[in-house]
Amino acid sequence: MIYKEMNPINKSFWLLFTVASGNIFNPLNSSMISVALPRIQSDFQLSYTTVSWLISSYYLSSAIAQPIMGKIGDQIGTKKMFLGGLLLVAVSAVAAPWAPTFLALLLLRLFQSVGSSSIFPSGVSIIHRNVQKNQASAMAIIAVCNSATAALGPTIGGFLVAWGDWPAIFTINFPLLLLSFLLGWFFLPPDPKQIKQPLREILGKLDIPGIILFALTAVFSLWFLLSLESQLHLVSGLAGLIFLVGFIWWEMRTESAFIDIRFFCRHRELAIVYGQFMVLNIFFMRCFLVCQLISKVQCTWTRVIADC
Repeated sequence: MIYKEMNPINKSFWLLFTVASGNIFNPLNSSMISVALPRIQSDFQLSYTTVSWLISSYYLSSAIAQPIMGKIGDQIGTKKMFLGGLLLVAVSAVAAPWAPTFLALLLLRLFQSVGSSSIFPSGVSIIHRNVQKNQASAMAIIAVCNSATAALGPTIGGFLVAWGDWPAIFTINFPLLLLSFLLGWFFLPPDPKQIKQPLREILGKLDIPGIILFALTAVFSLWFLLSLESQLHLVSGLAGLIFLVGFIWWEMRTESAFIDIRFFCRHRELAIVYGQFMVLNIFFMRCFLVCQLISKVQCTWTRVIADC
């Protein structure tokens, strides 16, 4: 590989550039779709509550997939996981524009989410293993790239929707994926040799009950929150609360916790920081409504002008 033949300075640069090129897909696709929702809603004749699952399911699957893919990547190799995640995103980039139904589009969106969520923990692990000097600065560069990409997503999405309708927000991924895959193939260091473990043993190290309870909590909570716009669905809210209590109870007692709640109880300052980050992300997601409102107003005025 080219990586082995470079000097240390070039190694650090190309490694950071490669990891950053892969990590842009999660924030880019999570924000870019916001301006495309009205067009998707119109094409598939859906309600806003239904079409909004394209955003909600993406965040939900990302929250579940990142820690799982991180653990699996540690077992099979982080470079393999990085490149595999790019291939999953490529599947959605190629197939999503041709989705015959909204359900097919939603499933391909989940492919995109799981793939991009595989890239982030793999990239962080690669940096942690190969960048010993100024490691905090390297992590900061990746964080800045992610934040900048998320902020530019709606603007980029607006241009793409105006140019090629909503399928363009998926197809734009393909040339970027090709570039990132080639960079990863040539410039990421090879995975260290590991003792191969059977799939059953790898899955045994995952907190499967905790993952299921977390997913059910998130799904029913989102169902309840989305019902606030139309008809209140109290059953989903009650189910979400029950699963949340069950999730906390399980995580407090299991050894290999999906989310180590005991750790946050011992480090309350860190828990407060994460709480602030969650509130910030909720505010960020609510900003998507502004993009949709602008799109709907624009479509309304276009129809009014056309009628005149």
